Amino acid sequence: MQTLTFPGALYGHGNFSRRIKLLKPATTDRDVLIDLSQVTFVRPDGIAHLIALIYTLFGRGYEIRVARPLNDSADLYLRRSNCWGALGNNGVTIPDGWEGFNQGGAARLIECQRIPTAANDKYNNVEQNAILAERMRVAFQETGLATPLYRLFVELGGNAAEHSESQHGAFIMAQAYPATSEIHISVVDVGIGIRAALYAGHKFKTDREAVRAAVLFGITGRVDAAGNPKGGGTGLASAREEAHQLTVRSGSAVLESALLRTPEGTLLPARDDRMLVMVEADCPPLDGTIVSAVIRARP
Repeated sequence: MQTLTFPGALYGHGNFSRRIKLLKPATTDRDVLIDLSQVTFVRPDGIAHLIALIYTLFGRGYEIRVARPLNDSADLYLRRSNCWGALGNNGVTIPDGWEGFNQGGAARLIECQRIPTAANDKYNNVEQNAILAERMRVAFQETGLATPLYRLFVELGGNAAEHSESQHGAFIMAQAYPATSEIHISVVDVGIGIRAALYAGHKFKTDREAVRAAVLFGITGRVDAAGNPKGGGTGLASAREEAHQLTVRSGSAVLESALLRTPEGTLLPARDDRMLVMVEADCPPLDGTIVSAVIRARP
């Protein structure tokens, strides 16, 4: 059995990239233990990566087992997050006590929810996504950030529902952190990825090119009868305007966009492309796309 151990905090892309590189092919050893016993802290983007990792490994023929955190607060957070309920347990061997946990309206938390996509729930995704978006706005009303969060969900959830072509749906989770006056939101799908979604309108040759372009206005995978791009192409570009920080992982590329100041102290406008940093251009690929955002009150 191969073991992927995640010590300390479960969040961000680097944690996962480093460990996936250590895996042997499933033809050599198909049993994988995802060891979370040393995890002490979890964020929504960590859960998004965990979901993408599990689906990716299943797609490559691995069998998955999970060891729960020994840290009580990390263990409780993972249970409250509804991660396994959203996945439908999909063949993962999970620890005793993790199934059927009712998060019970935990304050400032929208537990992991499946977003129906056009590929797996064609007739219900618009209505269900609208209901979830409204629930999110109500749940975070007291933070003062409910409106930008609602707009972010509409953009990110709509993108995943319409363009991912995921047969398993997509997943969303959000958490407010009062101490830092932030909301973290993550959306993950296990679909075709950004480069394939944009290919009809833009023949990008690498994930790096596609992910970098996807956060710009006017980039779309929709084409007219003549094969020319059509539509606004505003999804991830609009998300940049709402978020203090935006991280996009698709295929082998990871891009970050953050609000930055010039040496003179001027806040760069949200559309300024100096905000964009390609963190990784050749990381181990995960299926689909992960988009994580941090919202703060604007200075």
